[in-house]
Amino acid sequence: MATAERLLPDAEAADAAAVTIEEVEKHNSRSDAWIVLNGEALDVTNWIPLHPGGEQTISAFLGKDASTEWNMIHQPGTVERHGRFVKKLGRVASVDPPAAMQGAGGYGSGARGFFLLSCCRRRKDVPIPREPALSMRVPIV
Repeated sequence: MATAERLLPDAEAADAAAVTIEEVEKHNSRSDAWIVLNGEALDVTNWIPLHPGGEQTISAFLGKDASTEWNMIHQPGTVERHGRFVKKLGRVASVDPPAAMQGAGGYGSGARGFFLLSCCRRRKDVPIPREPALSMRVPIV
């Protein structure tokens, strides 16, 4: 089924629809890229070349549930800010939100979050402040 056919007309339809994880796994190429974030399937095909952390970073999670890694790095509302490049496809059947969404951990938490954030900040086109902001200082545990 083509990606455009899976688009849902409104938020209520998106909540009612269920995409299977098996369907998400089929869309694992840069030309047809779906990921799962916090129980919701997203088509990120148009976002890959624009991803600030680089294409390789986001491509590692195509066709997979990227919720844990996503929540370690991104602030709430990131998907909504880039909505014209990311298409919401619907809830994924039988996928529970990760622990980070249920109150444990969260944005930038843990050693892996620091590592991934550090990797993303190495791109030349992303300005790096001389002294990271207080919110960027994540202890290595």
